[in-house]
Amino acid sequence: MPLMPMSQILKEAEKRGYAVGYFESWDYGSLEASLRAAEEAWSPVIIGFGGRTFIQDSGWDE
Repeated sequence: MPLMPMSQILKEAEKRGYAVGYFESWDYGSLEASLRAAEEAWSPVIIGFGGRTFIQDSGWDE
């Protein structure tokens, strides 16, 4: 599925009568796992993450 505005995802879900899962990612591994699972299920997903976590993991803050 392509990236879409959350308003569009939720509007479509309400129209068709399904829920959209929200998953919090703490690192690249959990982000990748959530996205892969959504892709395999052909299901929209909302991913949350704290930008600071990704900056720390990337080495950009050094």
